[in-house]
Amino acid sequence: MEKLNIETKSKYKLTQSDMVLISMYRVSNGSKEKIPYEEIAISAWKDFPDSFSLKNHPEYPDGSAIPKRVNDRLRPQGLVISLGESFFRLTNKGVEKARKLDNAIRGISKKRGQTYRRLSRDEENFVRHAFTTTAFDLWMNRKKESIIDHDVKLFFQFSTGTKISDRIYKVRFAKTSIEKAKKIGAPNIHELENLAEFLTIAFGLLIGEGKNVKAK
Repeated sequence: MEKLNIETKSKYKLTQSDMVLISMYRVSNGSKEKIPYEEIAISAWKDFPDSFSLKNHPEYPDGSAIPKRVNDRLRPQGLVISLGESFFRLTNKGVEKARKLDNAIRGISKKRGQTYRRLSRDEENFVRHAFTTTAFDLWMNRKKESIIDHDVKLFFQFSTGTKISDRIYKVRFAKTSIEKAKKIGAPNIHELENLAEFLTIAFGLLIGEGKNVKAK
């Protein structure tokens, strides 16, 4: 599914430092994993082409401003840590701020999780998690066309490096957890069930089950 260009589709005011922070959040799947500078530059260029493209050559990325934004703004604020000259990672504070920025510019309002009984701890944890994801918020706000690969990975809790067999296992576990929550009448569980089904169809290649089918 096409990646959302948040620079052109949002009226939310961002500084270039904010853009770098969001790009790091996206490329790391919302984690504190080590990120190569090159991946940040490419992600920033894709999400914010007007701010991270070569002058007069928008088809090429220009990440020359990224180290300065990290060193002058993000690192002093405790949002990012530099690991040598070519690697960076988000801090806990950085992940939280980036998540809020990412949700704000995409028009997402967060909802509180619910409490469920008679589920295993892992099943309950998944259902709690699923109700706080960007994918669910977009679904409830009738913005399913804005759901991207990153949102799907966070929903089913796998990363770019996760093996296909493990991705399939996580998707099946998610559906089983949702089915059990439905049997006890958990609030909004039908919406969550419909979302999970939509994700497995629209992002079939990503999760290892079939092919992508365009959302209708």
